[in-house]
Amino acid sequence: MKKILFVLLISLSLITSFTSCNFSFSGKDLLTPPKVEAAKTAVVISIPLENDPEYINIYRKDVNDTSETVVSVGMLYPTENDSYIYFDSLIHKNHTYVYMIRYYIDKTYFSTDWSSEVTVADAYEEDAILKYKDVSGSIGISESDYTLRFNGEIYAPDIPSFDLEYKPMLIVATETKEQLFELPGIGSDVLISLKGILPSDFLNTTITIKGIVGQKVDYVDPDNLDTNPDIKRIYWTEPTELRVSGYSDKTLFIPQVTGTDGLDYSK
Repeated sequence: MKKILFVLLISLSLITSFTSCNFSFSGKDLLTPPKVEAAKTAVVISIPLENDPEYINIYRKDVNDTSETVVSVGMLYPTENDSYIYFDSLIHKNHTYVYMIRYYIDKTYFSTDWSSEVTVADAYEEDAILKYKDVSGSIGISESDYTLRFNGEIYAPDIPSFDLEYKPMLIVATETKEQLFELPGIGSDVLISLKGILPSDFLNTTITIKGIVGQKVDYVDPDNLDTNPDIKRIYWTEPTELRVSGYSDKTLFIPQVTGTDGLDYSK
């Protein structure tokens, strides 16, 4: 288990909630749910074909969890002659799960119903933690230049080769959007400019910094990323919420600059 140390930039006291049982979708009537099958250590999700989606979001619920929390599992970018298959391995053995799909087609969301239940007998052990482990972590933000640093101790998940395969992502939400933005690093010497990573939709408006997730990316042609950087699948750990400083109303306002859109993590 690897320990990651963070250093405080400014004192903070806000704890924000990342996932919620109040789950709602925009779009049309519910579509045909995905087919799910238990493989040796993962769930194989066969996603029904729909007309040329730009991307697909995958969601999961643990039937054993009485809170019925919905988790954003990842994304799939359909490619020509490619099957709509997704593999979810960040699950616990003998837990029962259901899955839901959301398509993004022509600037509109189309969602499926929940799948049938599926259980994997040889997944992670019950005590395995499949997200960043927050021991005393918090986020500090400088109001003078809107730079961000982490404070305290956060440990990597119990996922083999995590540091080699996953990158930390910052979860940021507005009233209408929730997206992930890649962090340049999480060491104590790293300052993160929010003005540099957030796009225009997240500036000149109130935002909430909710926490972090780990992200793994499968590329269409991983050996030739310079010429073909297209993404095939994205995998996310469960989220870890962190304390953020100084904003009792749980909001932050950053003046307009530049940035590029993040990955769609909304529900």
